[in-house]
Amino acid sequence: MTGEFEKQIKKLCLDPKAEKELIDMLNKAVSEDSCMSCESKEGCENFKWHKKWLNSNNSNCCP
Repeated sequence: MTGEFEKQIKKLCLDPKAEKELIDMLNKAVSEDSCMSCESKEGCENFKWHKKWLNSNNSNCCP
């Protein structure tokens, strides 16, 4: 993940261990996201959110 969440986490200036644990936790949550297997991302607002915040090119959510 190198999206907006990671940028915001880095701004907190946490110790490297805490920063890594937080980023790892978010990465795990993303990997469990059911949107990761959805194929209808054309024009999907949720996909745009995933792209911005999680930098996840192949995730999207159907409303």
